[in-house]
Amino acid sequence: MNSVVDSPVVLDVTIAEQKRQINALLEMGFLKVLFTKKSDGSDRTIIGTKMVDYVPDFVKTAHKPRKENEFIVTLFDVEKDEWRSFSLENLKRIWVVNDPVLWGKADQRLYEKENARESEHYEAIIEVVGVSEDTTTI
Repeated sequence: MNSVVDSPVVLDVTIAEQKRQINALLEMGFLKVLFTKKSDGSDRTIIGTKMVDYVPDFVKTAHKPRKENEFIVTLFDVEKDEWRSFSLENLKRIWVVNDPVLWGKADQRLYEKENARESEHYEAIIEVVGVSEDTTTI
């Protein structure tokens, strides 16, 4: 994925504050995160978000909240369409991503969700109003 990446985010604060700031950024947009995997020591990059309107509904329900860990940040990987996590202890670098394609995809998902909600609303109205069996036609 070709992404337009701004300058890196610098976090010179406590772990708890780092996590709070990263989560706040993830809730507002997209981040590119570079970290070292614990399992094999290799570097891994994720482009992710926590924007509610971006994450598909079927994925939201699949995400099972776990016991809070002050070092772990969870985010939705936009390239794999899955939840991922990384440890702040292994964090190397973070960038804010300003990719029009990602924002377009986020807008499209929001549009689809709003249309789905609207059609559910109309279906509910039709069910409530309905048509009486006693209706006669002239």
